Amino acid sequence: MDKEELEVLVYLQEDGAEQALERLRAHFAVTQMASRQLAVVRVAPGQEGEVQSLEGVQGVFERIIPENLFTHLNFSESLFVKAWNLRQQEKPKERPGEGLDWDAEGFEPPGISDGDWF
Repeated sequence: MDKEELEVLVYLQEDGAEQALERLRAHFAVTQMASRQLAVVRVAPGQEGEVQSLEGVQGVFERIIPENLFTHLNFSESLFVKAWNLRQQEKPKERPGEGLDWDAEGFEPPGISDGDWF
């Protein structure tokens, strides 16, 4: 995911969810589906309103999930939403050499030790 992109959770209306999903996919990158009504979508900052304006979209959530949404979800959907929400709250991992070529100066390239050959 590009650093400038956001991941949003989209809740679709039950009636016409398939058509709403088609509209969503025509304009945005749908990266995950938890059910026919719950999708994870990648958007540029500021496009959340565009997603919300699509016919059949009931809610778009970037970080805060309203408690009343859970009354409309089954157990597996609730579990998915809670896990997605936890992932949104994680700080990005900082690893030495992140984004560098595998053989960058100062780093050892990956290899096979002498004892690992067939």
